[in-house]
Parts: sequence; structure tokens; C-alpha cells
Amino acid sequence: MDTHTYQKHCLFITKKKIYLLLSDLSDHTENLKNNKKVSIYFALEETHRERLNNPRLTLLGLIEKLKLNKNDELFVKLLKKYALIEKSAKMWGKFLDFNFYEFKIQNSIYVKGFGKAYKKVI
Repeated sequence: MDTHTYQKHCLFITKKKIYLLLSDLSDHTENLKNNKKVSIYFALEETHRERLNNPRLTLLGLIEKLKLNKNDELFVKLLKKYALIEKSAKMWGKFLDFNFYEFKIQNSIYVKGFGKAYKKVI
């Protein structure tokens, strides 16, 4: 199985759930059919010369495709909120291959800088 890294906007709804709008045609989404374990990596602007000194957050958990029709109330609500961070999603979010996925956070690792790591089990 290949691993794929990509940049994606996330829609936070609760402290334990994140929603992603993904195309089912993408390689990274194809991998989710076989492995529901996912990590999401967030990095702040790199202000330190040494990359290990820059703050970052990794969320680990499980992801599941939501079985929603494009006119379902929840899909419409999520797409409306998602379009606030990615305006063009109003259009492409309605394409048949795009679906919302729910990411349930199980662990988080926050690294404030080199030698300053904090893990939280949720």
C-alpha cells in the first residue's frame, strides 16, 4: 500500500471530529478503503532555521466516509461551512466523486519545538 501526503483544508465541528471533503478518485482516498487509520499533520509557519524547532501538531485517529446524498440536510450544512474556508467547494463539492469523511481523533501529538513534545490520548 502506498502512502500519500497532500495538503487539504479541514472543517472542525467538534473537539473530537473533523470533516474532510475528499474526491473518491484520489489515490489517498482509495487507500482509505483498506486502512481507516489516518494522521493529519498541521504545521505553523516555519520561523526557525532548524525545522525541528518549529511547532507542529499531528492528530491520529480513524476516518469513515459519510453515506450522504448531495441534498441531505447534513451534506448541505457541511458544504456551506466548508465553503467558508474553500470558496470554490460550493461548485466542486457537488461533483459525484466528492464526499465528506469524518475523522475521529484518538490521539494528538503537539511538538512545540525540538525536545518539547506532548501527547494526549483522547
